[in-house]
Amino acid sequence: MSAKATFQFLDTNILVYAHDNSAGAKRDEALSLLSELVAGGAIAVSVQVLQELFVTLTRKPPQPLDGGFARESVADLSHVRVHAPGPEAVRPRSTCTGSSASRSGTR
Repeated sequence: MSAKATFQFLDTNILVYAHDNSAGAKRDEALSLLSELVAGGAIAVSVQVLQELFVTLTRKPPQPLDGGFARESVADLSHVRVHAPGPEAVRPRSTCTGSSASRSGTR
Protein backbone atom coordinates (compact mmCIF):
# COMPACT_ATOMS: atom_id res chain seq x y z
CA MET A 1 0.00 0.00 0.00
CA SER A 2 1.39 3.44 -0.90
CA ALA A 3 1.31 6.38 1.48
CA LYS A 4 -1.00 9.24 0.58
CA ALA A 5 0.91 12.44 -0.22
CA THR A 6 0.31 15.44 2.02
CA PHE A 7 0.14 18.63 0.00
CA GLN A 8 1.07 22.06 1.31
CA PHE A 9 -1.34 24.66 -0.04
CA LEU A 10 0.46 27.89 -0.95
CA ASP A 11 -1.01 31.27 -0.19
CA THR A 12 -0.68 34.08 -2.71
CA ASN A 13 1.35 36.20 -0.27
CA ILE A 14 4.16 33.62 -0.09
CA LEU A 15 4.50 33.67 -3.86
CA VAL A 16 4.30 37.46 -4.06
CA TYR A 17 6.97 37.95 -1.37
CA ALA A 18 9.21 35.48 -3.22
CA HIS A 19 9.06 37.78 -6.27
CA ASP A 20 9.37 41.10 -4.40
CA ASN A 21 12.98 42.27 -4.24
CA SER A 22 11.98 45.04 -1.82
CA ALA A 23 10.38 42.68 0.73
CA GLY A 24 13.62 42.09 2.68
CA ALA A 25 13.25 39.44 5.39
CA LYS A 26 9.78 38.46 4.14
CA ARG A 27 11.28 37.62 0.75
CA ASP A 28 14.04 35.60 2.37
CA GLU A 29 11.49 33.64 4.43
CA ALA A 30 9.26 33.06 1.40
CA LEU A 31 12.17 31.80 -0.70
CA SER A 32 13.34 29.52 2.11
CA LEU A 33 9.86 28.09 2.58
CA LEU A 34 9.41 27.56 -1.16
CA SER A 35 12.78 25.79 -1.37
CA GLU A 36 11.73 23.40 1.41
CA LEU A 37 8.35 22.73 -0.15
CA VAL A 38 9.76 22.20 -3.64
CA ALA A 39 12.27 19.72 -2.20
CA GLY A 40 9.36 17.87 -0.58
CA GLY A 41 7.52 17.82 -3.90
CA ALA A 42 4.00 18.19 -2.53
CA ILE A 43 2.87 21.74 -3.32
CA ALA A 44 -0.65 22.76 -4.24
CA VAL A 45 -2.19 26.04 -5.37
CA SER A 46 -5.67 27.02 -6.42
CA VAL A 47 -6.70 28.68 -9.64
CA GLN A 48 -7.63 31.69 -7.49
CA VAL A 49 -4.06 31.88 -6.13
CA LEU A 50 -2.66 31.83 -9.67
CA GLN A 51 -5.04 34.62 -10.72
CA GLU A 52 -4.25 36.68 -7.62
CA LEU A 53 -0.52 36.19 -8.20
CA PHE A 54 -0.71 37.53 -11.75
CA VAL A 55 -2.81 40.56 -10.77
CA THR A 56 -0.68 41.34 -7.75
CA LEU A 57 2.62 41.07 -9.59
CA THR A 58 1.46 43.30 -12.45
CA ARG A 59 -0.42 45.96 -10.46
CA LYS A 60 0.55 46.28 -6.82
CA PRO A 61 4.33 46.42 -6.28
CA PRO A 62 6.10 49.78 -6.42
CA GLN A 63 7.64 48.49 -9.65
CA PRO A 64 5.04 46.13 -11.19
CA LEU A 65 6.32 43.25 -13.28
CA ASP A 66 5.89 43.07 -17.01
CA GLY A 67 2.85 40.98 -17.98
CA GLY A 68 5.02 38.52 -19.88
CA PHE A 69 7.28 37.89 -16.90
CA ALA A 70 4.24 37.55 -14.61
CA ARG A 71 2.73 34.99 -17.04
CA GLU A 72 6.01 33.04 -16.94
CA SER A 73 5.93 33.13 -13.14
CA VAL A 74 2.43 31.66 -13.15
CA ALA A 75 3.43 29.09 -15.78
CA ASP A 76 6.39 28.05 -13.60
CA LEU A 77 3.80 26.74 -11.15
CA SER A 78 2.35 24.36 -13.74
CA HIS A 79 4.28 21.46 -12.18
CA VAL A 80 2.41 21.73 -8.88
CA ARG A 81 -1.05 20.39 -8.11
CA VAL A 82 -3.63 23.00 -9.13
CA HIS A 83 -6.95 22.85 -7.32
CA ALA A 84 -9.89 24.11 -9.38
CA PRO A 85 -13.02 23.84 -7.24
CA GLY A 86 -16.35 23.74 -9.02
CA PRO A 87 -19.87 24.60 -7.88
CA GLU A 88 -20.06 21.34 -5.95
CA ALA A 89 -17.54 22.78 -3.47
CA VAL A 90 -20.06 25.46 -2.49
CA ARG A 91 -23.22 23.40 -2.64
CA PRO A 92 -22.91 21.69 0.80
CA ARG A 93 -22.67 25.08 2.54
CA SER A 94 -25.46 26.61 0.47
CA THR A 95 -27.93 23.99 1.63
CA CYS A 96 -27.43 24.66 5.34
CA THR A 97 -30.61 25.43 7.22
CA GLY A 98 -31.36 29.00 8.12
CA SER A 99 -33.97 31.68 7.77
CA SER A 100 -34.94 32.84 4.31
CA ALA A 101 -33.87 36.35 5.31
CA SER A 102 -30.30 35.23 5.94
CA ARG A 103 -30.21 33.27 2.65
CA SER A 104 -31.38 36.29 0.68
CA GLY A 105 -28.80 38.57 2.25
CA THR A 106 -31.31 40.66 4.22
CA ARG A 107 -31.68 40.77 7.96
